[in-house]
Amino acid sequence: MTLFRPIVKRLDDFGNAAQRAKIKDYDEMCYWRDTFWNCKAVFDSAGSAVPMDLERAHGFSIFNRQHVLASESCGCFCCLAEFPPSEITQWIDRALTPICPRCGIDSVIGAASGFPITDDFLKTMNKRWFS
Repeated sequence: MTLFRPIVKRLDDFGNAAQRAKIKDYDEMCYWRDTFWNCKAVFDSAGSAVPMDLERAHGFSIFNRQHVLASESCGCFCCLAEFPPSEITQWIDRALTPICPRCGIDSVIGAASGFPITDDFLKTMNKRWFS
């Protein structure tokens, strides 16, 4: 299920000349919620490239009860804790988004999402979303 349909824009419509110079190899960009992206990277409002997989992974941290409960392990990319889904006792968003049992933040992702619940992955997500 697609949650959004981005508006495809030509590279010439992207930002200013300095921002376009950073991405001159890309011939097409998409725009959604003040973010430009392509199939390889996401560009935040400052023009910094963020790997697309981090954006996709973040989508698995909300309304993700099904993936979390089907996972052998979960991780929180706020506090970097790893734990089994059985430790989750609080849910928000109509009981569809888990709250981390360690730090109380809604930044939990389960292994059933297809993303590795490793220290490196959680640290990378933390750097992107909390730094």
